[in-house]
Amino acid sequence: MITSATITGTDAPPTALAVPEQTRGALDYPLDGWDLIDFGRSPDRWVNTPKPEKEDKPDFSEIVRLLHLTPHLAPSHYIQRPATYQAMFMTCPICGSSSSAKVCRTCNTARANVTEQKPWTGTAKYCVAWTQDAVRRGLRIVSESEWEKASQAVARHNADSEIADLHQQSSHQVVLTGVWHDAATGLDIPLRSLLAYAPSGGTSHDDKLGSLSITRDASPTYWAASAYSRGQHIVAALKHDLCKPEIRCPKSEGNPKSEARRSKPEASQGGFSSEDTKTQRGKAATQRGVNHGLH
Repeated sequence: MITSATITGTDAPPTALAVPEQTRGALDYPLDGWDLIDFGRSPDRWVNTPKPEKEDKPDFSEIVRLLHLTPHLAPSHYIQRPATYQAMFMTCPICGSSSSAKVCRTCNTARANVTEQKPWTGTAKYCVAWTQDAVRRGLRIVSESEWEKASQAVARHNADSEIADLHQQSSHQVVLTGVWHDAATGLDIPLRSLLAYAPSGGTSHDDKLGSLSITRDASPTYWAASAYSRGQHIVAALKHDLCKPEIRCPKSEGNPKSEARRSKPEASQGGFSSEDTKTQRGKAATQRGVNHGLH
């Protein structure tokens, strides 16, 4: 059972739940809901699969989460890569030829410096230096087109009155940690999770916990089947247990409801309540997953 849980931070960047430094399977490795799902499918594969390498390029869902939940973090964690760069050439003012030579042999005329906007390329000296500087500063690079596409998606998302209401009345990107104590072995297993929306206290949404998911199909029927197939009920159950009132959420009352939102304006509200059959199955799966790793 979970014996303790703590909120260790809010307004965390989307990369807050990056792969831990600890070795998988070690007693100090903090498990999240996705670890429990992968472990339940194949413990051997989960333990022995090499950790994924850190991706320098953020994916679309990461940018959407950033711009919707913590846009103020963008300047300190991300940078937009320009679509073009200013290239400089030595050009003959008479024949228009370009070369590194200062004098055009054909016209016997001194070349002049001319600048021109060119499409961004990874081989140009300016582009290489720009990228190296961004990496040195610890910034994740996003292409201009990808940023614009994510911005448009977030704008549609924010236009949904229900989502806007939940967003305004919630804390965002809340980092949860906890401990699962196994009575049979006496072992304490560290847990972790990240909440997109959490009760902020004194609002009509204090009975809700929320996740932000990206899906190609936001229709209720497809989403319900897809969420359950992916194991979202297990992830929701862990989030709920790490943030239930008697353990951690003093500002919320009753049983928080874990809601899953999709980044499409036509998406309707959906999710799993704490009494929902899927959530109860998730709790059972969570307990089986942890216990399986201990015995």
